[in-house]
Amino acid sequence: MAKKLFIGYDLGDGETITDLAILDDQQVRAGSRVDIISMTMPDNNTAGQAIPTVYGVSRETGRIVFASSILNDPEDVRNIHSNFKRCPSDLMAPMDEPRRLSLMNALQQGWPAREDYPELYTEQLMAFAEAVQSFTDALFTDEKFCQVIASSAVGCREIVFCVGHPTRWDEFDAAVYAGILRRTVIGQSRFRNVPATLVMAAESRAAFLYVKNNTGMVDIIPKNQSALLIDIGSSTIDLTALSADSRNNQYNSGNNYLGARGIDYLILEWYLERLRKSPEDWEEYEQLIAANPTMLQAAVLSCRKAKEDVYSQSSGKSKILFANFAPMRVNRDDITALAQSMPLQDVLSRYAQLPDEVRNDMGRRSWTEQFEEFLNRSKREMTRQKLNITRIILTGSASKMPFVHDIVSRVFDKAQVLNDADPSRSISKGLALVGPSNEKSLDFQTELNELVRTDVPQIISDDLSALAGPLARHIETVVVGIVQDCFREWQSGAITTLEQMSWKIERACSEDCLDELLSQDREYNEIIQAWLVDTVGRDIAIRLKKVCDKYGMAGINLDQLNLLKVSGIDLGNKVVVTPGAEIVDAIANAVAVVAGIITTVILPVVLVIVLEILALVASNIAWLLCSALMLIPGWGIAILIGLAGVAVFNAMRKGMDGAKQMLLDKLQAANLPQKARKLISENKVMQKLNEARLHEKIEESIMEPRCVDQIVSSISDKLSLLILKRAEDIKYVLESK
Repeated sequence: MAKKLFIGYDLGDGETITDLAILDDQQVRAGSRVDIISMTMPDNNTAGQAIPTVYGVSRETGRIVFASSILNDPEDVRNIHSNFKRCPSDLMAPMDEPRRLSLMNALQQGWPAREDYPELYTEQLMAFAEAVQSFTDALFTDEKFCQVIASSAVGCREIVFCVGHPTRWDEFDAAVYAGILRRTVIGQSRFRNVPATLVMAAESRAAFLYVKNNTGMVDIIPKNQSALLIDIGSSTIDLTALSADSRNNQYNSGNNYLGARGIDYLILEWYLERLRKSPEDWEEYEQLIAANPTMLQAAVLSCRKAKEDVYSQSSGKSKILFANFAPMRVNRDDITALAQSMPLQDVLSRYAQLPDEVRNDMGRRSWTEQFEEFLNRSKREMTRQKLNITRIILTGSASKMPFVHDIVSRVFDKAQVLNDADPSRSISKGLALVGPSNEKSLDFQTELNELVRTDVPQIISDDLSALAGPLARHIETVVVGIVQDCFREWQSGAITTLEQMSWKIERACSEDCLDELLSQDREYNEIIQAWLVDTVGRDIAIRLKKVCDKYGMAGINLDQLNLLKVSGIDLGNKVVVTPGAEIVDAIANAVAVVAGIITTVILPVVLVIVLEILALVASNIAWLLCSALMLIPGWGIAILIGLAGVAVFNAMRKGMDGAKQMLLDKLQAANLPQKARKLISENKVMQKLNEARLHEKIEESIMEPRCVDQIVSSISDKLSLLILKRAEDIKYVLESK
């Protein structure tokens, strides 16, 4: 029976650990409980124990070294990198949605060149990428570590590396991170001469699978009740609500900046403040940092090590041991006081490149205040979704801090709060289970990918005619409204001449002005939204249902499969999945993005038609006015003669085109008396616009092949991401069978 080796790689901001699982095809199909094999990490002697996510370069050997070498002799190590995991988009200049989609597609083919995507080559992102690659390569080329993998892979046809990313990273951040990892030894097609695959997964999914694989964690919860797994990592916090029978996840959320590294930085500030009290020590510290600025990372590591010792020793006390300085005592009360009193944003801004908007949102609140506020906000959302949380499982290395347990118990006062017995391995174990879980839905995923590749573009193309008509009629209504308003201003004298009226209409119908006007037009956006939901979304759901029926999920109805509707997926007699806030946000964002794409694509071709017709209408208004004035023997003819002169007037009456055009030009530039302006009725102007059949020409321009191709391409990319995100719920159903 063919076997596969699955490696869960939890590259955390503070700690890193890997776990193994080996399964054959029969075990995967049967959904057997998976036994996880704990690995001994490099720089460590204890199996199943994480190592700090830190590395440096030995001055003596020039080789990469890990935490123990740095702690033992920091002055012998240069280029120390610690806590380097960052949300990629925080390290790049802002990009609009089409550019993000384009870059994501390019990353599927490899790492793009600087000239094609300079956004990838910022100093901060390059530093992040280099750190991830260096650490990963050093880890997975360590000889003893690789020997364990090689021996485990004997008889396996493939090695699958499953790497996690924070839940609150969107698909763009995950794509950039995957692109970075594909440049490492685990991102190649082979590892140690065995075929290899790289898989990315949200850490909330790993948490779900971890709990699901551990009987006894949530299986005693009664029907209609849920468990909440809170994973407190070094940089991020992830929440995953689980149904009573662990068949699927009901709610995912997280925070990219509220993790335990903030506590490490608070301890560092506390430590440095005490060093300053000794002028001799402070002078020595400044000399060390001046000689090697990355020594600061060694100081952070020493503070983190002391924190871990505080919470793993019964005394609740430890010492910060850094370089040649005297040991400094620290205890639980010290750390609690720091977490409760010092503003968190100060240290994260100083040491973790905190984005401005996040810093402003944090204000002057402490770590504990931020954590409690985040939990309360999440609880309100789960209450809104009618989730009844009766058990909470705390995991992640930071969950050992007593004040974390106290805050969770206070916020969820009606729930039982449990501590995971092996908190540092929950995500790596779950990641090792992602591969086997994927295997159960592999054929489904393959067919879904084909649907995304071929069916979705065809559906959008076929359905576009259902949008073009209503959209064209509404754009015509908007343009007609602009013409009416400007004509009324001219009739009232607020606009001096017909020429100025035409200029104002053209300005209001320019690409920038019309773009802004339509983007804020509720009815315009509702037309697009209705088309997306009721036509495109429904047609995709019909195709998706065929796939679901084929794989034994016939109970899911069309509304539940409509990726642009916020509706739950009924799993039968157990639970109903309610999409989390991230799905709702994605849908709202998709509608806004699609509206923007359509507007951007159609406006240039639409405006050509609009401006041609407006020029024709302006000329018709002038001719209508001229004809009306000619019928008034007294003051009407006098106005025309006064504008063009007798000779031109007589030539025009004889039908000479040049004289006619000259008179019309004079008429459009003239400040006419009020009684002349009243000669043209608004109905006459509207009649001329109707005769121009503006909406038909706009509809034709929207359906031009080049316009259709652009709309289909751009919308397909966006909707495909939404389909794959929505498909995760469906996969949970399939994988739980």
